Amino acid sequence: SQFGTCLLLALVLLAPIAGAEEPSNLVQRVLQASAADDDDALRAIAESQRTWLLACSVAEQDVAVALRLAKSSPLPDFAGLPAYLESRKERTATVVMLALAAAERGAPKGPEDRAAHIAACEAALPHADRFEASRLHGSLGQLHGWNEKGRAHFDSAVESARDVGWLRGVAELLAVAGNTAFGAGDVEGARTRWTAWVTAERRRGALGKPWDPLHNLAVIAVEVGEYAQALTTLQELAEVLEAGGPTMRADLRHILGSLAYVHGLRGEHRSAFRAVLRAAELTAKDDRLAWADSQHDLGGAYLQLGQFENALLALESALTAIGENASKEAQALKGHCLGDMGRVRYFQGDYEGALEVLAEAR
Repeated sequence: SQFGTCLLLALVLLAPIAGAEEPSNLVQRVLQASAADDDDALRAIAESQRTWLLACSVAEQDVAVALRLAKSSPLPDFAGLPAYLESRKERTATVVMLALAAAERGAPKGPEDRAAHIAACEAALPHADRFEASRLHGSLGQLHGWNEKGRAHFDSAVESARDVGWLRGVAELLAVAGNTAFGAGDVEGARTRWTAWVTAERRRGALGKPWDPLHNLAVIAVEVGEYAQALTTLQELAEVLEAGGPTMRADLRHILGSLAYVHGLRGEHRSAFRAVLRAAELTAKDDRLAWADSQHDLGGAYLQLGQFENALLALESALTAIGENASKEAQALKGHCLGDMGRVRYFQGDYEGALEVLAEAR
């Protein structure tokens, strides 16, 4: 169940930061911090936002302040940003910004809307500098999909982002290209882009949570039956997350669940049990649903080892934690627990008990 959850997460396209502040409010905060000569406030904003895009918005009102914001960030992602902003002093790019605004409104609502987005981006490309071109090519890659044109646009987007030193953009574009390839069934194309994504994240120093690219590569390895490679990748990711401390604990639990799943595919039930047990140890009891999920996984691992009494204890612990929780997720988990309890009863030779529990699971 953990691996299924991780698989879904791994295939979601990059989305805007949840609860992100309105761009106009951020621009005003930057302008106010600059006017107050508050370098600490500027640095805090630069470290918490997508500084490339924010700085471009600030530059619409005051290029000097945008330059100050860009230079306040210690991260390597923005090394090429000051030079880009300097170039904007000498020109206007209204057609480009209009095309980008159209492309970033969201998914096209139909074929005509898609065609209009494509036309706007293609018309803007001759007027764009390299940073803008990377964004336009990225939009065109998504609009065309994983065909010859789409792949060419994604490759051009990554090349342009590298040229201007937009390291975060390189990583994000490779991520979206890999997702698009995987969604189209091109496993090797996805593997190539996601492997480059890992390299890009390491190059920009984002080793705290390279969760998505490494996990996606493990997903591909499982898809093509390369279980040993999947285990190697997941173990590498588990080590990175373990080193990340308590803030990475939830992600680490998911990865340990994936490790258990792959060990199970290889018939390595003791190794699967150790991964599940470690995940259970990391789960706080006051998070009752997460605790129930970990106990369910533990019960399944005991079942695979033939330790039926321990399996029943873990599954009963899971059901106790679920209690009267009527949510869809809790009820689905309850059904899984009861199903596994029925299997345990069956293997114990308690056929009546098995039928009784399985009837409740329905």
